[in-house]
This record gives sequence, structure tokens and C-alpha cells, in this order.
Amino acid sequence: MQVEVLSCIRHPNMVLLLGACPEYGCLVYEYMANGSLDDCLFRRAKVSNCCRNCDRAFVSSSSQPEPLVHRDLKPGNILLDHNYVSKISDVGLARLVPPSVADSVTQYHMTSTAGTFCYIDPEYQQTGMLGTKSDIYSLGVMLLQL
Repeated sequence: MQVEVLSCIRHPNMVLLLGACPEYGCLVYEYMANGSLDDCLFRRAKVSNCCRNCDRAFVSSSSQPEPLVHRDLKPGNILLDHNYVSKISDVGLARLVPPSVADSVTQYHMTSTAGTFCYIDPEYQQTGMLGTKSDIYSLGVMLLQL
């Protein structure tokens, strides 16, 4: 699923997929020198840079021509390059919302919820209704951690 989603997206704040080997279940991504936002939170190094760039990555990914609902935004899935520019990774649970759906409805129903418990939008968790705004809750939880 990650290959399908990442092959449809080219954005400066999404991790770049360089290659894949489906036979071995291996994906090759660009090198992110400063690890994840999760690592940064525990080091407390450059936290202001992380915070400033994290919101840019989120806003940019949600404004794609074909909106992306990540469904598992958390500090471990925000990677930081050598300049502490954040990029969203791990799109295994992500869904591309077709423009026709995104324009006509704000939510659509998923048969099962997925994601990391503390970061899941409570409305999505209770009703199964997923929308482009579902990731905003996850971003809020991450900003509280910063």
C-alpha cells in the first residue's frame, strides 16, 4: 500500500521513495539524518525547529490535489532531514481521497479504525467516519508534546 500511495505523491514534505523490492518487502527511502520527531522530543534538541517545520509538513500534505488522510500521524512518523525539515513517513495506513469525494463530502466511512491509540481522532475511533480533518487531532496531540 505504501508504494501505491507514495508513487502518487510528489511533495517536499513527504519522504521520498527511492525504490522498492516487493519480493522481499523492502522499501528504500531518502536518508533523514536527524531521525524522527520522537527522537527529537527526547533529546530536546532543536525542538523549536521541529515544531516550526512539523506544521508545514502537515498543512502541505493535506492540501494536495488529491488529499491524503494519513491515519497514523505521530512523532515517530515525522522524519527530520539534516536541516530539521520535517517530512511525513509511514503511509501504510494512508488513504488518498479522490477529489470528487473530497469536494462533495467532508467524511467517509471506514469499516475499521486504524492508527496509534493516543493519536487517533476520537470521532473517527467511535464512528468510523474518516475525513481530511481526522489528522488534525493527531497534529494537536503532537504539538502538545512539543
